[in-house]
Amino acid sequence: VMQRKGDTGFSHQELMLAEQMLQVAVQQSSDALATMQLRRSAEMDALTGTFNRRTIDLWLGQAFRQAYNDNGQVAVLFVDIDHFKSINDRYGHACGDQALRDVARMLHARVGQEGLLGRYGGEEFIVVMPGRDAAQARQLAESIREAIQAHTVKCGEQVLHMAVSIGAATRLPDERMPEA
Repeated sequence: VMQRKGDTGFSHQELMLAEQMLQVAVQQSSDALATMQLRRSAEMDALTGTFNRRTIDLWLGQAFRQAYNDNGQVAVLFVDIDHFKSINDRYGHACGDQALRDVARMLHARVGQEGLLGRYGGEEFIVVMPGRDAAQARQLAESIREAIQAHTVKCGEQVLHMAVSIGAATRLPDERMPEA
């Protein structure tokens, strides 16, 4: 917004200068948005919408360093879809992709904003939960396991049931960080 005191309007030259400044601002905003989108796409797994392995590894290291510095806790869940290869082999990769998206959606619903979720490998996901202890990790793992076991994946006329295996690890207070 441009404003001038008094009755005098803006000259043609001033308006042209304002237009040029506005064009630069719009271009800078577009460039910033494109950079953010590129960065985001480099951090995310395109299929599941979760963080990719590189990004989750960075967050995992940061969570453990922060827990060490604060003498706090951090819990990690490693979620593996059981017999996933047989889903791809028997029903096709499109069905396997749907299964991965469904699992990611259920994980995200249970993890929410309190943890970080990433796809670690083909059918493997990792959940990083700063400030959580072993009991909380077990409780979340059981909730995830039950939800996925109760869920059905619909692939055309096929209905699939899935199960997951979940490993849990925690950093306890007063544990020392290994030397780099």
